[in-house]
Amino acid sequence: MKRTLCLLLALMLLLTGALIPASAVTADVTPTAEDGNTFSFDATTSGWNNYEYIAFHIWGDDESFADWGSRKQRGTDTDGDNIWTYDLSAAGITLDPEKQYYVIFYSSNGNQTYNLICGTACYGDTGYCTGNMIENPVDSEKTAAEAMWRQQDASVYGPELAITSIGNVVGSACPESKSPYSMFVTFLKDNLTNARSFSGKDDQTLIDDVAAALGLSDDDVNRAIAETGVEVLWNNGTSVIPEPPIYTVIMGDANDDGEVSILDATRIQRYLAELALESDVNMSAADVDGDGEVTIFDATRIQRYLAELCELDGSPYGSTHGSGSATPDELTPGSSSSSSSSSSSSSSSSSSSSSSSSSSSSHGGSGFVIL
Repeated sequence: MKRTLCLLLALMLLLTGALIPASAVTADVTPTAEDGNTFSFDATTSGWNNYEYIAFHIWGDDESFADWGSRKQRGTDTDGDNIWTYDLSAAGITLDPEKQYYVIFYSSNGNQTYNLICGTACYGDTGYCTGNMIENPVDSEKTAAEAMWRQQDASVYGPELAITSIGNVVGSACPESKSPYSMFVTFLKDNLTNARSFSGKDDQTLIDDVAAALGLSDDDVNRAIAETGVEVLWNNGTSVIPEPPIYTVIMGDANDDGEVSILDATRIQRYLAELALESDVNMSAADVDGDGEVTIFDATRIQRYLAELCELDGSPYGSTHGSGSATPDELTPGSSSSSSSSSSSSSSSSSSSSSSSSSSSSHGGSGFVIL
């Protein structure tokens, strides 16, 4: 009887063990891309060969999701076409649609990309290496491959904008926790001395080059110098920083192709349906009714204008006082109705109030990882 009970107990334990899912006993597994939110990487276009796997290191300014080199970061190549896919859902990663994140693609044999800004807008997109190399912002003797998204605006979701330790500006997408102006202030305080020693440039040339690459003006430079209190041999009277360009906005030309057509109304409708990004729309030109926002009424106004039912300002078609598209406004970046293409150049000064906090931001994960 005792032996029978022992056999029954052993059988129960065996059956219980068989019901335990594999995920419960194997903590460090490679996620598979089946039904979650995914990022992909094209290893063939990037010229990466002779590797065992491609991995995806993802982090935010205040959070890290997995340790560098862990199996949890590895993607899968289910089709054998060297397009590696990483399922964030399967890896237990949830991105906040209101936040910005970073990703580094790396391979088992030492290839590595520079920080690429990402977010939920990048779900389903594919990253690839352009063939360019980017200087490490911390150690100028090291570089990493420049990566881009196939379907994203590189000024929004592109290589992270940064000033290197020797005063070179790299990347194209400004992190949301910083601004070009705050980066410049941090550079003056923390890295100007080092850049003087290793860039081979005098103060005038060094500051002019950095400011121009960031889209800053002479006034921005003067304000940053006063704010930091650093002593520099820079004179705005001899500065060669280019003046901000003047942008011509054609009212109704929402897609910035130089004319008003049905494509502009369609672009607005796609934006309102969240099928196009705000960066894809010239918001100043799209707001034809002048109410301060882009709505379906603006798309309708453009359609009525094309049907010769009214002018773009709503007046009867053909009236001499209608603004139409024949009288474009000349705007400078930073004005209240400037085109979206100039928004990045004006953001440097508008975000200056946050420079002190953003300049010291950090994240829990690894940024530019030096292998």
